[in-house]
Amino acid sequence: MAAGGMAVNSEARLWGPFKELEQTVHTAIHRKIPDAIHDLEIALKKHKPDFIALLKNPPKNAMYRTAVRNSSKEGLPVMGDQSKQTFSQQFIEEALILSDLFDMSEIAAVELLMAGYAATPQGTGTATPIVA
Repeated sequence: MAAGGMAVNSEARLWGPFKELEQTVHTAIHRKIPDAIHDLEIALKKHKPDFIALLKNPPKNAMYRTAVRNSSKEGLPVMGDQSKQTFSQQFIEEALILSDLFDMSEIAAVELLMAGYAATPQGTGTATPIVA
């Protein structure tokens, strides 16, 4: 792992935990199952810190910015992988644009962009997730 404990989470740790919450909300609100209201209340209380954290982007970091800039050659450690992952120059530029636009950590921008690429269907005519 790089200095400072930096590692990109390919499962988008910033957004991944909410899939179960989304199902609970869907069950309680959309499907209107009465017993699910209690589950929804519990889930909302459990995720209260997550909702508050969503309002705060991880701050930009000069060390992370340098690591992202150099990731086409040196790569970035990705959680769950034994080796570092390298990224294209276009990907790096897009991650840095996201970081600047949303005043967020460059590593968080890489994670967001990776999640976008993973969720973008092939052959949709969309150039990249940042454009989408």
